[in-house]
Formats: sequence, structure tokens, C-alpha cells
Amino acid sequence: MKHNYGIDIMTAEQISEMTIRYITSPYFVIPTKGILDTESKIKMWMTLGACGGIVYGRPRIGKTRCIYHLADTLKSDTCGNIPVIIWNLTDHAETEKNFYSSLLMAMGFECPKSSTALIIKERVINALIAIACETPLRRVVLLIDEAWKFYEKDFA
Repeated sequence: MKHNYGIDIMTAEQISEMTIRYITSPYFVIPTKGILDTESKIKMWMTLGACGGIVYGRPRIGKTRCIYHLADTLKSDTCGNIPVIIWNLTDHAETEKNFYSSLLMAMGFECPKSSTALIIKERVINALIAIACETPLRRVVLLIDEAWKFYEKDFA
């Protein structure tokens, strides 16, 4: 439907469909007390210079929603616009090549099919360094969802 000024006006049905799609997406987060407490603890870790941390809890309590809220908060100007990479391990494969390939794709880069695991690993490290060097704080935050799916050899 067009308005007199040539502007598209959406119907109520289109608005409801968009609303439902947005509310059911992981980007719609109502910051509960638990999410805000977790956010303040993680920001404290970052202030102290911690290079890693684990947020854990029983299933279905909102850890993934908390990750998306935290990512939005850290990317905002009030927190220094820190680059945040969210890596979801829903389809983590056992090979080293797949490990680095999926991380590279989570960072928004394409992964060449003919590369070796070592070349992909180097590309991941160089990309992380480049991203960090572009920020005033020289930091990148990597949030890994479903990290329990890592294999023991992923830590070697």
C-alpha cells in the first residue's frame, strides 16, 4: 500500500508477521536481572584483563539470549565498540580443519576448500589480530555457544 507521499505503508498482517519473526529470533532479548548480573560480571572480567571465562548453567535458562544481549552491549559506543564474534557449535566436526573453518566462518570470512588446517589456523589468528588492532582497546571478544560440544583434542 502506498501513502500519498510515495512511502510504502505495511499492512497490519505484515507488521504482525515481522513482529513474530523478530520476537522469536535470538536477537530479541529482554534483559532480566540474571542477564544484567551476568553482563556486569563479564564486563568486570574484561576490565581486570581476564583472557577467558565460562558461563554455565542448566539447559533452557537463557544463556544463548544472554550472549546475544552481551554482544549488542559490547558493540555499543558506551562500551568502546568492542568487536564481538559469536561462534555457535551446533555442527562442530571432529577434524582440526573443520574446527578452524567453522571459526573463520563465524568471523564472517569465507573458507577456501583447498586450504590445509594449518593455513586456515593462520588465517584465523591473523584475522583476530587485525580485528583487535583496529580497536582502541586492542581486544576482540569471542563468545562460544554450545562449547560443551568441544572434543578433548580441541584443547591441545
